[in-house]
Amino acid sequence: MIKLTPERLVFLFFLVFFIFVPNNDQGYDSYAFLLDARDGLEIVHPHHLLYNVFKHILFLLSTGVGLDAMKVISLASSVLGALSLAVIFRFIRQRALPEIALTGAIIVGMVFSSWYYSTSVEVNIVTMMFLILSLYYLTRENGDRSSILAFLLLTIGILFHQILILALIPMLIYDSSRHRSFVRSIRSCMYSIIPGFVIYIVVAFAASDGGITGAFAWLTKYPGLGRWGVVHSGSLIASAGGIAKAVFGGSMLRQALYGGGISLPEILYLVGAGLSLCGMIILFISATKNILKKTDSILMAATSLIFLVFAFWWAPQDGGFWFYPVVLIMTIIFISIGNSALIRNTAYATMIIFAFVNITCEFVPASRINNSVSRSGADALAKLALDDNDLIVANMPQIRLALDYHYRVKPKIKSVAYLEDGPKSEVIRRYQSFLSDFEGRMIIFENEIYPESHRRFLFGRFSQSEYTETYQPFLSSLVPVDSIRVYGKWVTIYELEKDDVQK
Repeated sequence: MIKLTPERLVFLFFLVFFIFVPNNDQGYDSYAFLLDARDGLEIVHPHHLLYNVFKHILFLLSTGVGLDAMKVISLASSVLGALSLAVIFRFIRQRALPEIALTGAIIVGMVFSSWYYSTSVEVNIVTMMFLILSLYYLTRENGDRSSILAFLLLTIGILFHQILILALIPMLIYDSSRHRSFVRSIRSCMYSIIPGFVIYIVVAFAASDGGITGAFAWLTKYPGLGRWGVVHSGSLIASAGGIAKAVFGGSMLRQALYGGGISLPEILYLVGAGLSLCGMIILFISATKNILKKTDSILMAATSLIFLVFAFWWAPQDGGFWFYPVVLIMTIIFISIGNSALIRNTAYATMIIFAFVNITCEFVPASRINNSVSRSGADALAKLALDDNDLIVANMPQIRLALDYHYRVKPKIKSVAYLEDGPKSEVIRRYQSFLSDFEGRMIIFENEIYPESHRRFLFGRFSQSEYTETYQPFLSSLVPVDSIRVYGKWVTIYELEKDDVQK
């Protein structure tokens, strides 16, 4: 009979929680992963090599027996998410009181991005599991075996997502410091890093068009797109939004701040979020005096700092990249806080308020299909009987992917946000000409014409007024055909009557 240890109970608790509170508002990446698996595209990908293979296998197995691949792969994510939280619980428990460890694990599990990636078709929860496991085994005991295993887990994690290479340097410094030998640590690392590197290079040559140039282009696919890795004047504000998204989700926050009015539930949400944030700040202040006293805490702090800087530089608005430093920082807090009654009570109160706020205002609403932007948008478009020759004009591309996945309809999609490079006036002129000459049916979402101000990533090149000016010649020809609710606001869906378009 299997003994129910505290770690296993934590695992079972979160697994059951993730199963009974699923995510039915999955985003762009989830649908992109599923469509690639369905269509046999990008079976290997430079940034998440093993994940795409893992995803393709699960997709084929689930569809082969008539199951919904989205649910099956999301369940696999739930298993990995629950395992990650069990490891976090053990990590803290070895350094703090059991009740503090349980409180810390629950708070980390109630972070929005922990729930989201544990209930979605996403790579980040797999990567987080390998990151936590590698840090756990590296700090578990002072021996070669733990070092070799830690770097092996890190290498496997890197093969799932390249972002984990950020943890290599702090782990090497920590390992060489405790062994007092950098050569010894390099040797422990090379047992796995070199084979992992060879795998990447071999796959790069096999997956590319051939030659060194093709392999290099494949390996640097994302930087070549030029949409990430730029620090600008709005990076701090974008970072605040990205962190809020990672911790609290953001749908209720957007609704409260930008919904055009504030209701009692939204006021209660803001109060609860504020109180839980204050609680975490108090706990962080309590932990700061102990962080530099423990080498484990220093390792975690250095690793989280690297991930934090990367998130700020690479994509400050993306909650997925903030997921890593948020989880690491919260883990640091609970292995470093004091044991006074005041601190313990603050931790318990923070856990209760934080869990209540996110479960009631984010997790449960997102578990309802009728609240899903992707599904409601796809369902509305499906009722219009579009075909592959039609056009969707929207800045929510996940809706088009959901339409393809659930209804196997692939209309084209356009948005001012994703127009080609060039002089703005010329680009807009060509785009207007394209819309005027388009022969199929054209469906336009209202928030493409009047984009919400808080969606800052839409305004990298074009302002709010330029969006509206771009569509000005078509406004009188728009006929409302449906509407969907997008984070608390109704967005009208229009069809363009071609005969009435102003030339």
